[in-house]
Amino acid sequence: MRNLHIFLFCFSIAGKIYSQRLHHQTLSTQGKSTMLSNGYRVNQSIGQISVIGNFKTSSFFVGQGFVQSSQPTIPLSTSLVQVQVYPNPFVSEIHFKLSSDMLSTVAICLFDNLGRLVYKADKKPINSIITVTDLYLSEGTYIAKLIGSNLNFTTQILSIR
Repeated sequence: MRNLHIFLFCFSIAGKIYSQRLHHQTLSTQGKSTMLSNGYRVNQSIGQISVIGNFKTSSFFVGQGFVQSSQPTIPLSTSLVQVQVYPNPFVSEIHFKLSSDMLSTVAICLFDNLGRLVYKADKKPINSIITVTDLYLSEGTYIAKLIGSNLNFTTQILSIR
């Protein structure tokens, strides 16, 4: 009888010691997001493992799954000026190359993933390039927003060490 109690005690403890629980979770997809000329946004993903549901009426079609981003939604740029961002990821300095010369200053705002403003400056482009230096930010994803004459640009940047 004593052996049975010891066995049951060890069995019940072993279940608690080796039980599983979720402590890390990752959402990872590859794909693209495109704004169509009629104003509809199309989100695509490749190799996504999820339950997909569909709904269709005579006027629209909705596909549901895990395409939704865990980051805040970034509005599409409404800029007449194209912008190249490099290097991305960056350590302490990042450059924004404009497709045309701008005579006015450009407001640059950087937001962390909680939407907090972590950097703000007004800079004048030199040879169509805006350089932001001394950015010793924590590693992570940031949203960069540039606003100026004919410029309303938003992009996601990554800070590394």
